[in-house]
Amino acid sequence: MIKDGSDVSSSLIHERQKNQDNTFSITSSLILPSTDRPKSISCKVHHESLMAPVHKETQLLYSEDGDSAGLLVGVIAGVIILIVILGVIMFIYKKKRGAQVHQITGNKMIDGMKTALHCTASNCSQKTQVKWIIRTKDGTTCEITDREPDNREEEQPLMSMEYKVSTEKEASKKNKSHHDITTKLTFIPSVSRHLGSSVTCRVITQKKSQEKTLELADIYARPQFSEPVQFTITDQGNVQLVVNSGKFYPKPLQISWESKRGTSSEKIPSQEEVTENPDATFNLTSKCTVSGETFKDPTWKVIITWKHESMDGPQSIELSAKDLPWRPQIGDYIEGDIQDDKIQLRCSVSDYFPDALTVRWFEKRKDCPDLIEVPESEKYTIPKITENKTDKKTFMATCRLSLKTLLVTEKDVLLICRVDHPSLEKPIEAKTSPAAYRDTDVQSFFVNNIQGPQKWYNGEKVTLYCAAAYCTQDTRVIWIVTGKDGTEHEICEDSDLRKDGGHCAGYTAHRERTDASDLQGLQDITSCLGFTPSISQHKHVAISCKFICNERSKKKTFQRKQLYAKPQVLNPIKLSLTDSGDVQCALDIEEFYPSNIQIKWNNEEKVDLNKQSENINSTYSVHSVYTLPGSFFRDPQSTVKVSWKHESMDDWEWRQMSALDRDFPWKQELEEIPFPISFWYHATLSEM
Repeated sequence: MIKDGSDVSSSLIHERQKNQDNTFSITSSLILPSTDRPKSISCKVHHESLMAPVHKETQLLYSEDGDSAGLLVGVIAGVIILIVILGVIMFIYKKKRGAQVHQITGNKMIDGMKTALHCTASNCSQKTQVKWIIRTKDGTTCEITDREPDNREEEQPLMSMEYKVSTEKEASKKNKSHHDITTKLTFIPSVSRHLGSSVTCRVITQKKSQEKTLELADIYARPQFSEPVQFTITDQGNVQLVVNSGKFYPKPLQISWESKRGTSSEKIPSQEEVTENPDATFNLTSKCTVSGETFKDPTWKVIITWKHESMDGPQSIELSAKDLPWRPQIGDYIEGDIQDDKIQLRCSVSDYFPDALTVRWFEKRKDCPDLIEVPESEKYTIPKITENKTDKKTFMATCRLSLKTLLVTEKDVLLICRVDHPSLEKPIEAKTSPAAYRDTDVQSFFVNNIQGPQKWYNGEKVTLYCAAAYCTQDTRVIWIVTGKDGTEHEICEDSDLRKDGGHCAGYTAHRERTDASDLQGLQDITSCLGFTPSISQHKHVAISCKFICNERSKKKTFQRKQLYAKPQVLNPIKLSLTDSGDVQCALDIEEFYPSNIQIKWNNEEKVDLNKQSENINSTYSVHSVYTLPGSFFRDPQSTVKVSWKHESMDDWEWRQMSALDRDFPWKQELEEIPFPISFWYHATLSEM
């Protein structure tokens, strides 16, 4: 407000009011004391929509007998003029203000799951253009518009092809010549690429632009459990359970272990270890140990519960004895032989834990559909089962049944050995027939365990051997390769698999030797299977050997302990200069398995970066980086050394480099390297 040409600081500006059409109104007032009688009151209004300020002036007249009333009329007139001026300004502003852009909205972002960001704008002209701008944390920008892309995909930036923009227009209800728009940016968020980035929606209309920006500060990656819970038997007979969760973000992950029997439960202490991945996500390993005795109770359970910010709520799994990997293994048939006047039947059970085996014997008669349990009697003798611990800390046992040959008179009777254990969903059985143990029959053949190396190395040939005794001349041998999905592929001896492009290609089976047995007319046979292991083909493969003799078969499965691929280093250490003048050393170690590897630079385990990746053939590679000060190579005798150790290796291997090495990159351009003159002179003479 201006009084008689001078600004008045005592004028009042009332609170701004928003109108229904999204414009604004404001009121300014001036109160004058009765003794103050100015000749004029004026109002000057500034606004960004005006080319020049609007100025209105009111002349005040005073009557001799009504000074107060005259002043009041003048003030009221000034206020009315001011309101009219502001109304005009708001009308002009409404016409010129352009589009109004609202805040960007979206749902919770989960790594790897498609998401959409929305932005609305009102009062847009017909030629309004929308542009989305992605700024990554390293400063890289990518712009995507709502225009239809042409067919020249090769000319589009690779980054922009990951985003899709769509825009919908709707006629404005308040201004028929304008419309409201809703634009959507669709993409798949990633913690490693998008966390810390920003997304801007820019609306351009009538050569003016408005924009809103959203900082991508909250991107979540859900915990992944790519492997089942691992069980390990300790030397004390306890069971250690390990669960691995990977690729989650942010770091806090709550995980708890609980034991439950009936309605009672109890917390189990555990230890957690968190590691960070190169892509900014995290891995967690949680371990707990429980008594092996608890798994003897089939109703006892372990409950694992985990909760993370990326999840809608906690999740859990239940484990019991039925989840143990050590289930009883038996053959299809019972072995037997005759000793004096008794027939001794044997059923071997192996690789089970805990030692809670239950064995029952049954008769199955041809004319009776029901099984009849065999009791301890004059006819049958059932010795007590003896369970022994193996080198793998599991248990094995031999279940026996003996009967007198003079009492065996029934024909078409099967004897069945039924084995039950807490880890089994249902009991397993092995059976035989009286023909297998009559004194007129030949000795039953048996198959030994498969022999061969317990550790396989990628690309190094492996040969497995399996021998069987007391075989007839027409005995057949079939090697069986079982894949991860349980599919079996049979390999017969001396078959030509080189032309087979299927699953059996690369395997060669043949008869290694055939010897006369100590029983007339029978043979001892040794068969072998040769192949060259690879990580991608043999990581989850099981190999068995089956002998078929007199229409009876017996099978043995080979137990491999580990599969390795030795690290390959094909190139020397690579040196490069950083912007700060330091020397960055890098080495690529490739094609190793499993993924754990130790790397040291100059005998220090601390490195700047070990970026590990999984190859298409299921092996792993790592790019290791180490930084040295720029002055390190001033002494030509200074050497940088990198060493690595892997499970497949007997000892550490290493590479090193100094300024005198042939692969040192700056021999011809030493003057560009910040070395002292004395070093440059020495290096130049050495090359002459």
